[in-house]
Amino acid sequence: MKKFGSTSRRTEKGSGGVGFINMGTSLLLVVFLVLCLVVFAVLSISTAQADYNLTADQAGQTTEYYAACTKAEEILADIDGLLAEGGAAALDASASQDVPYVLDGEHVSFSVQVNDSQVLDVVLKLTEDGPYYFEIETWQLAEGTECQGLSSSTLINIGD
Repeated sequence: MKKFGSTSRRTEKGSGGVGFINMGTSLLLVVFLVLCLVVFAVLSISTAQADYNLTADQAGQTTEYYAACTKAEEILADIDGLLAEGGAAALDASASQDVPYVLDGEHVSFSVQVNDSQVLDVVLKLTEDGPYYFEIETWQLAEGTECQGLSSSTLINIGD
């Protein structure tokens, strides 16, 4: 009987050891998979947040641009009305007042502020022929501030 009892003890120890090793491997695999899923979840959330911020910024810039276009169209309507009344002479007389455009020979130009860093530049060419009083030569979004380059104190001298 001792032999039978010792065999059963060996079986218990053996099955307990083998079970622990199998459970440890599968536990490590599950922990690794859960860790991978958590990392991918965090990455997807941060990417979604970055995409949302980019979209919100783009929507704001688009709204500002179309508001500036609306303002430019109002100025175009004012210029068209003045040209219909008295041609370039009426436009020249009105230019001395507080009007947002500049008359330079056969060209009329004005700028509309879009935001802190951009302006919408418009240049019109006055026409004598055709059904319209002017042609739009330039309708361009431009940087409103001058580019500030690096000063020489911020550069690194490599050659010395």
